[in-house]
Amino acid sequence: MTDTFIPSQVTVYEDNDRVKVTRYTFPPMGETGWHTHAFPYVVTPTISGTLTMIDAEGNRNPYDITAGVAYFRECGVSHNVVNLSDETVEFVEMEIK
Repeated sequence: MTDTFIPSQVTVYEDNDRVKVTRYTFPPMGETGWHTHAFPYVVTPTISGTLTMIDAEGNRNPYDITAGVAYFRECGVSHNVVNLSDETVEFVEMEIK
């Protein structure tokens, strides 16, 4: 059986030559879709929860995020981010161009 994901809600607040700031709201079974980060980025969760990162090999790695606790990642990360929980999870991502 394969999972049926739905698109997360995406709101772009700023996109200029220096940064892109985007809010991702993940309902249950919401996803970003497969993507590769071209820039380093900072994620600030706004609604705590567990998101699952699916890598190119199909491995699923759950990751707990806490509202207000930001984290940084380098460019080059490739994954699909999905919400396999029963609750909405949300974060704001700032890509540093």
